[in-house]
Amino acid sequence: MSEYAQKLSSEMRLRYCDKVKCIGGIDPYTITSIMFSEEKSTLPKVQILDMMSYFVFTHSVYTTQQLKALKSLEAHKYYTAGFVHSVKHVKINNHFVVLAKVKHSQKFNEKELLPWVILLDDGSVKTAYCNCMAGLGEACSHIAATVFYLIFQKDNTVSCTDKLSTWKAPKTASKKVEFKRVRDMDWSKNCVSYDASIRKNIVPLKGPSLEAFLNKVQEVTPKAAILRVIEPFSRQFAETGKTAVLPKSLANLVCQPDMLKMSLEDLRRIKMNFNTTKKQIDDVYDATIDRSHFDILYEQVAGRISDSTFMWACEDCVDKPSLTLVKTISYPAKAFMKLPNARYEFSRKEKALALYKQYYTEDHDNFKTYNPGLVICLRHPYFAALTDLLITCDCCGGGGCVEIKCPYELKTLSIKEFAKTNDSFLELCDDNYNLKKSHKYYYQIQFQMYCMDMQYCDFVIWSKKEFLVIRTEINREFLEINLLKAKTYHDQVIVPELIGKYFTRENDPNRPVKWTQYN
Repeated sequence: MSEYAQKLSSEMRLRYCDKVKCIGGIDPYTITSIMFSEEKSTLPKVQILDMMSYFVFTHSVYTTQQLKALKSLEAHKYYTAGFVHSVKHVKINNHFVVLAKVKHSQKFNEKELLPWVILLDDGSVKTAYCNCMAGLGEACSHIAATVFYLIFQKDNTVSCTDKLSTWKAPKTASKKVEFKRVRDMDWSKNCVSYDASIRKNIVPLKGPSLEAFLNKVQEVTPKAAILRVIEPFSRQFAETGKTAVLPKSLANLVCQPDMLKMSLEDLRRIKMNFNTTKKQIDDVYDATIDRSHFDILYEQVAGRISDSTFMWACEDCVDKPSLTLVKTISYPAKAFMKLPNARYEFSRKEKALALYKQYYTEDHDNFKTYNPGLVICLRHPYFAALTDLLITCDCCGGGGCVEIKCPYELKTLSIKEFAKTNDSFLELCDDNYNLKKSHKYYYQIQFQMYCMDMQYCDFVIWSKKEFLVIRTEINREFLEINLLKAKTYHDQVIVPELIGKYFTRENDPNRPVKWTQYN
């Protein structure tokens, strides 16, 4: 053991020894410099979800409560300020030991701190430590700063200017540039002349024209400030005297200390009551119509199977579940958009929605659209769904939901060409396009229709050149089979995680889990 570890109290020294058991009991502070490597490309990719899982949801061995070290999540300031340096790593017993040097935030003349982090092959944080005063809590800002360094390291993408003689020479390099004295240089800017124009008088909107304008504003931004001061739109914001009481997040279920040591079989025997009132469901819906309230959205999705995880929950094995899926369902976080696919689709959804509204307003009687919030299923409160748009009209009967997809592949392919690819979610039958019933998008819209009690879903596919709408009706036989699978998965896998943290707590390394990447 290192000199630092030997000076710890007996209780803390035992805990320190327990933390390094996974690397054969080797103290990271005793590893010689020659064994370490600074090659970042060999490190596993650490994601923000891994950081959330450790600093927020890991249970303290001292209090048996979740760490909830939210302050540590602000440690990116250490990283951006350049306080983290000399990061090196070594692989021992299939674990990556990362050692770094971090400067004090206020005491620059003090000796630098030496946090270390142990990672698994998938990038998740196994354990960590720091020799600062708060290091005994195992979640200090210096540890978090080191993890942020690992998240944001971009050694895999080397710019052309980092390579020898690969960047293009500037255009002026081919021209002869004459040397001049500074006093002979022209430092003035070219002035652009503008034609003076007379500002037109803008006539204020009144009567029907103002009402039509505000109706469009309400469709796009239901909580716009202008709607609060003009009748009759301001009535929806009037105080009713009742405060919305949202249901408690399933991720924050009371976890008794003894449950953290219970076996999987014992945890599965515990029956949980997830009953949610109609008012609570309505309050969650209203609170999440504004998609900028990510905190409420992710808080209510946590612990529930959603439309985006429905297929994976149906297909995953309850006896050996995917730890990635367990974390995604139990502790969803604001995932960074993967580039370029997710950013491409997200940035084009508004265009697709506008085009859809334009076409269907002309072809349907009394066609209306509504911006939806998160819908918690009343029959099964551990199910929740969120779609892009809700619609009603007099000619189709009942209501429907709309799901928008802007596949990145359609940037270069036509829809017909895309349908013939192996990874396509479309199939072409008698010149008609249908969704493949084995694809996650089919599972997604069927789950949305069930939770929202809708009869059909318009699946919209958009590209710069083509626009396709596939109307799909609810498939009750399909849902009857797969809802039972999802319910079983929630009872057998998610509930033991929510109440006993069975799959994410530090227990037997042979626990029945597998790692799978879900997109």
